[in-house]
Amino acid sequence: MASPSAVSEDWKSDDLEIVSVGDLYNGSCDKKYWSSSRFFFSSGKKIVSLILWAIKLFELTMGAHIIWRLKKVLKYLCFCSNSALILWKTVSCAALPTSKRGMAVATHAELLAAENELLAAENELLAAENELLAAENELLAAENELLAAENELLAAENELLAAENELLAAENELLAAENELLAAENELLAAENELLAAENELLAAENELLAAENELLAAENELLAAENELLAAENELLAAENELLAAENELICYSAELLAAENELLAAENELLAGEGTSVMKGAV
Repeated sequence: MASPSAVSEDWKSDDLEIVSVGDLYNGSCDKKYWSSSRFFFSSGKKIVSLILWAIKLFELTMGAHIIWRLKKVLKYLCFCSNSALILWKTVSCAALPTSKRGMAVATHAELLAAENELLAAENELLAAENELLAAENELLAAENELLAAENELLAAENELLAAENELLAAENELLAAENELLAAENELLAAENELLAAENELLAAENELLAAENELLAAENELLAAENELLAAENELLAAENELLAAENELICYSAELLAAENELLAAENELLAGEGTSVMKGAV
């Protein structure tokens, strides 16, 4: 893309070329009339140059397609202004006297040569524009390649996102399975808690039963203690009875000994009596 300074230099060269073409008519046209017409067309060229310079500045920030259309219109206007300048000079020369018309014809040939040079310059400008368009096409191709690379990168990112989404979906399914497992475990824990509650109730009933049994055992222990006390009293009574029986046995033994002594005494008396009876019998005989 040409810079505004370069465009300004191109239009300056065109201004110099127009002035040199105007110099061809300095000897055949009226000086005052030609200077006014040359000032008019050179001013138009400068205005167009300023407009093109402003468009170049505008092109740096706005769309190239719209600017290209505007440049085409301005180039067409420049070409029309050049053609109008040539036509104006030709008509001016035709209005000259006959004595000066031969010189004007020769000058017209030089003017056509200058016009051909101008057309050649325009062709060179068109060639430069074609090169610029080719460079722009290459730039657009590079941009298209860059966009294609970006699209491939976006496609790869989309594939990566799709893979990540599939991974997240698999993780979500795994989490759902884990949640179902946790729900089943919670139900199992709830059933275990109910079982533990039933076992606790059973243990409480067993504890109550054990407490009742303990109370019964305590009552039995109290009864056994009373029975033991009764047995102790009976034992004491039996001991007293045994002592009484022992005393009775001693009394019986003493009585037996007394009876034995009495029996011995009686036996002695009987022997004595028997001896006396024998003696009596002997005495009687």
